[in-house]
Amino acid sequence: MASAASSSSDPSLDAEWEEWKMKYNKKYSPEVEGYRRAVWEENKKMIEQHNADYEQGKTSFMMGLNHFSDMVTIT
Repeated sequence: MASAASSSSDPSLDAEWEEWKMKYNKKYSPEVEGYRRAVWEENKKMIEQHNADYEQGKTSFMMGLNHFSDMVTIT
């Protein structure tokens, strides 16, 4: 997922990122943290869009962040 690796972090999500890492005991090397953060942000954005669709009755379930939220989905 090259787009995730090249994205810059949203500073408004810094506290939420740190809380998520603590909750799921995530620790990264400096070389990997930026990539995992970018993937997490992309997944968070996708989840928020999906849940907005849920609120409008377009989907039948809600989504949320979990311990896999820093990973890419291979389809």
